[in-house]
Amino acid sequence: CTNHSESQWAQSVHGALNTNASFVPVGGLGAYRIYGVGAHPTDGRIVFASGGGTGLDCRSADVVPGCGVYRSRDGGFTWEAVTGSLTRIDARAVAVSGDTVIALSLAAGSGSEKILRSTDGGTTWTVTPGSDLIGEQIKSVAVDPLSALTVYASDFELPTRAAGDSLLVKSTDGGATWQHLPENLSGSTGDLRGYDVQPHPSTPGVVYLVGTGVPAARSTDGGASWASLNLPEGLAYSLALDPAAPDSLYVGTQSGVIYKSIDAGASWTALPNGSVGSVAVIEIDPSDGVVYAGTQGSGVIASADGGASWHDCSDGLATVEARYVNDLAMTAERRLIAATNAGLYLMDLSPSVMPDGGLPDEVDGGPAVVGPALGC
Repeated sequence: CTNHSESQWAQSVHGALNTNASFVPVGGLGAYRIYGVGAHPTDGRIVFASGGGTGLDCRSADVVPGCGVYRSRDGGFTWEAVTGSLTRIDARAVAVSGDTVIALSLAAGSGSEKILRSTDGGTTWTVTPGSDLIGEQIKSVAVDPLSALTVYASDFELPTRAAGDSLLVKSTDGGATWQHLPENLSGSTGDLRGYDVQPHPSTPGVVYLVGTGVPAARSTDGGASWASLNLPEGLAYSLALDPAAPDSLYVGTQSGVIYKSIDAGASWTALPNGSVGSVAVIEIDPSDGVVYAGTQGSGVIASADGGASWHDCSDGLATVEARYVNDLAMTAERRLIAATNAGLYLMDLSPSVMPDGGLPDEVDGGPAVVGPALGC
C-alpha cells in the first residue's frame, strides 16, 4: 500500500474534537442487544433501530422483548417498538429514506429471514421472506442517496436465488421487490458477502462493499459487476465514504485496524488507531468531518484529522456490554446514536447543550442551555 503524509490525510477534514460530550443511555433498552440504527437523512427527529433481544432468543417465541424495530420521533431520546404485529423478528440492520424504512431480520425459529418494509414511517409493514437458514448474522441495508427507489441489502437469500447469484440483493422500486445480483467479481477468487454496502453519494452506479470472501470491492454499474480493491486484510466489517471527498474511504477490519484510501480503493494505508476490538461501524459527521468508529469491546474512538490521530470517545459507555458497539448513526440535528450490546446510547453534539448530560426539556422538564456544539 502507499504511504501518505498527515497533511494529505487531513486535507478534507475541518472539524475539531472537544472532550466535554458523553453518551447517555436512552430508550430503556439496556437489557437488549441493538444491532442497527438508521437516521432520517433530513429530519433530525426520526431515527430507527433494530433489536435482537438478548442474543438468539428472538427465535424462542413469536414476540420477544427487545426484538424487532424501534422508532424515535424526538431525535433519539425516547423509543417505541413498531413491529409488534410481526412475529419472530431478529432485526439486524435498518435504513431510512423519507417515509420508507427497510429492515433485515435473521431467520428465527421456524420462520425465514425477512426484509421488512414500511412506507408510512414505521406504522405498518410488509414482509419479503427469504430462506429458512440462519445464515450470516451480519446484515447490511443501504438506500442510494441519489435515488431513493434503489436499495441494496446484503447477506440475504431470496427463495428465487439461483446458481451464479451472490448474497447481495437489490431493489429498484423502494423495497417492494428484490432481485439477486450476480456473483460477477474480477480480481479475486472470493465471493461477495457484504457486511457493509455503501452507494457513492455523488456518482450514479458506484457502490462499495466490504466483508468476508472478498474483503473490499467496487461496482461502477449498480452491482452488475464488481472488482476487488485488494484490501491488505481478509475480513472487513465496516465502510464509510467521506461526504466531503467521496473517493476517500475508511474500512474497519476484524483485527481492529482501520484502513484509509484517498484514491477510491486503488491503494490503502493502515491508520494509527491503536489496539481496539473489531471495528463494526464507521460514521463520518458531514458537518465537520469527524470520523467515529464503533468497536467490539473498546467503545467508540474518533479522529478529527482524517485518521492521523485518534481519541477515546466512550465516556458514558460504562459497562463491558455497552462498549460492544454494533452501529452508529448521526442525526440531521447532530446527535450521535450508538447501538450496543447494552441498548441505545446518545451523544448530543447539537448546538443546544443540556446541563444534565443530554436530556431535552420534553424528557426531564428542565431548561435547555444554549451553547456551542460539542465533540468528544
